[in-house]
Parts: sequence; structure tokens; C-alpha cells
Amino acid sequence: MLAPAGTAGTTGASADDPATEPADGTLTPTATATPDTSGPEARLLFTEALGELAPTAVSGPSTSAADGLIGDLRADGAPVTTVDGLQYTSGPVITALSVASTHQGARDAFGFASAADTVVPDAEALRSPLASTQQADAEGAEGTGEGEQ
Repeated sequence: MLAPAGTAGTTGASADDPATEPADGTLTPTATATPDTSGPEARLLFTEALGELAPTAVSGPSTSAADGLIGDLRADGAPVTTVDGLQYTSGPVITALSVASTHQGARDAFGFASAADTVVPDAEALRSPLASTQQADAEGAEGTGEGEQ
């Protein structure tokens, strides 16, 4: 917000009051409140918006499932896959598997916290659609005699 020069910090001065505007019309910037773009609410909103646009997996330590971003996303029912337990040896592996499951359309909660659906994605959820198509093509070729030498 811009205030007329000489009015910043004075009592009763208003940027909209022509009586306080200097004759030369110069304006002096005043401090304005800016939204917090680094706080928990901003991270939650950003992550939820990202989940609407693309398959998204978010991982963090077990503590984040109780009082952090992972817990907030789960409580909000955000359209993302969440993984808690990143501090454990299995955490990065579970995260990688969860990323694969998101590309199959899954939006689940994995990890060790009570709010997790299961520890790891189901093996069926990890099957690649390309692999399924290739397998079906191979099975079809066997039944028709194609591909035989």
C-alpha cells in the first residue's frame, strides 16, 4: 500500500484522504502485511494443489505423521500419497515404492504410524501398465502361434 509522503507513521493520516496528500502528489511506500509462504498452512495448500495436478508422494519422519505435514495431509484427505518413517532404513525404499504406486493412480498412506493404511504398497499396485500390456501381448501371441520359430 502506498501512502502520501510525510504521512507514514502519523496518526489519522490516510492514503485515501486527499487532505493528507502532498501538493506534489509524491507517494511513499508503507509496510504491508505479506502472506506467510513458508509456514505449515502454505506447505499444506501447496502440496494439496500439486496433488491435484500430478501424481505426488510426500515422505517424512514418523514424527511428521503425528504433528507435521504428513499428518495434516492425511487428516485433510489430500490427493497425495504419504509415507512416514523416512528415518528408518526401509523409509526410502517405501517412498520409492509409493512413487511407483502413485503412477498407477493410488493415493494411500504408507509407513508405521497408526494413520497409515499399510507399511508398503501392495505388489499388484506396483505392476506397470506397460508390463501388463506386454504380458497380455505375449500371452496372445502364444495362443495364435505368432512369435514361434
